[in-house]
Amino acid sequence: MAHGYRALMINLRTYMQRDGLNTIEKIITKWAPPCENNTRGYIERVSREMGTPADLELHPTKSVLSNLAAAISSVENGVPAVWEDIKAGLSIM
Repeated sequence: MAHGYRALMINLRTYMQRDGLNTIEKIITKWAPPCENNTRGYIERVSREMGTPADLELHPTKSVLSNLAAAISSVENGVPAVWEDIKAGLSIM
């Protein structure tokens, strides 16, 4: 699990730093494109779970990456993320 979260957080950091995708809305639109997903619903859920407006500018801090990964994991898996797994992923980044 740690390696999966590590990979997710590296992808998210790349979206932010290289691709300039610095809001939940921009990140999730790339992660879960509308041609395959209910992207609007996904954005709203991640925004709600993070307690962060979808259009707020984010920075790739460990806190933001871990909270974003937890919210994405929750949407993808239907259950809350296990924080110990996310922390383990952070520790090997």
